[in-house]
Amino acid sequence: MAKKKVKLWKKDGSSLFEKFAMELCEYTKTGESPAHGDLDLQYSLELQHKRLEEKNLSMSYELIPRGQFPYNCPNGRSWSDDHYRSDMEWRTCRLERKMYRDDDCVFRNKKPMILYQNITNALGMDKVADDVHTCPACGAISTLGTLEKGCPYCGSFFKMSDLFPKTTNYYFIEDSGRTGDEMKWDILSVVIPTAVVFTIYLIIKYLSETPNGNVLWTLIVSIIGGAIGGGIIGYMLWAILKLFKLFWEAGRSMPLLFNMGGSRYKFERLMKKHSPEFAWEYFSDKVISLLKMILYAENPTELPSYVGDSLNGLFDDIVDSHYTGAVGLKNFKIEGDWCYVTADTYMDNVYDVNGRVRQKRDRIRVYLCRNLTSAMNINFSIKHIQCKNCGSSFDATKQRNCPACETRYEIEGDDWVVLRIEKI
Repeated sequence: MAKKKVKLWKKDGSSLFEKFAMELCEYTKTGESPAHGDLDLQYSLELQHKRLEEKNLSMSYELIPRGQFPYNCPNGRSWSDDHYRSDMEWRTCRLERKMYRDDDCVFRNKKPMILYQNITNALGMDKVADDVHTCPACGAISTLGTLEKGCPYCGSFFKMSDLFPKTTNYYFIEDSGRTGDEMKWDILSVVIPTAVVFTIYLIIKYLSETPNGNVLWTLIVSIIGGAIGGGIIGYMLWAILKLFKLFWEAGRSMPLLFNMGGSRYKFERLMKKHSPEFAWEYFSDKVISLLKMILYAENPTELPSYVGDSLNGLFDDIVDSHYTGAVGLKNFKIEGDWCYVTADTYMDNVYDVNGRVRQKRDRIRVYLCRNLTSAMNINFSIKHIQCKNCGSSFDATKQRNCPACETRYEIEGDDWVVLRIEKI
């Protein structure tokens, strides 16, 4: 029988989702930022790559499609502002993750996952022509309308389709479901060893009890009995292990569910009173994006999106971080034009401590604020901001003062900013 061909995602002639997935795998091997990721996402990955290099580690991802929706799946929820729209897409896959130090594999795991991507697109050049953007060719900052007519710095021309859509965030959540083939091999991996061990036990038992008996007949009875009895015992053992794992996962997820309970509806109910365009997905996506930058930054206090005190190396040993899909709203307060939110975020973090690499689930509490007088901007990026004093555009990750008028840039008036962060 012909071996079933394994289908892989590819970059050429495929969807943006698949292109980004493959670019993410290449990033882990080469450090080259995904071309179809937005600038803030690329910046976060650059910070992570630098952290890995400092730890003398290299990392590789392999993403293999699996399950019911390996290529085209129903989209998740979407949210939009006056200029942009974001859509959540997802695919089931198998993530094979490895980390190496000096060519020695020091960490590995292989799990069925659901890969989520938030993909942002412009609603039309007529709506976004005056929005600032970074030239993909030379990195200079101008407006989208200008880039379509030709970058004033390098002369490159871009169509809207060259600039959008972009993947603005991604995360993995472990998939508890199994395909038919995965379930079959899952069962056989327990049943076959159990049947073999039970067969060997019967052979030894019967031969020792009847040393002068018919050896051939004893072997036949032992093999048949071992295969049938061992198969039944193996299946029962698999069911017990599966039930135990189910309860263990349920217990592990209980704190997440307890802290998440009603967060989406509570947040939207409170927030929409003041800003009707706000969505829970937009908020949780922003929290994860800001948090990853802080986790990987060498000095978080230098980030424009963090205005809190020094973290004293709290996250310096984290080398990879996966969002678990759980953000819990802890506190919500409006004071004048300002909104203050406290949220608990659950992350599966990989630590490198004293040369030992291990994974641990963390509950991280984030304190944020935002000025409600500024409109929501889904495409906001700290890599291309506009000075409120003179209108010049620049990269706030490289300089906090406007290069044209020296006015210090404060992010609080444009987007969410992190006031404090702690590990619970």
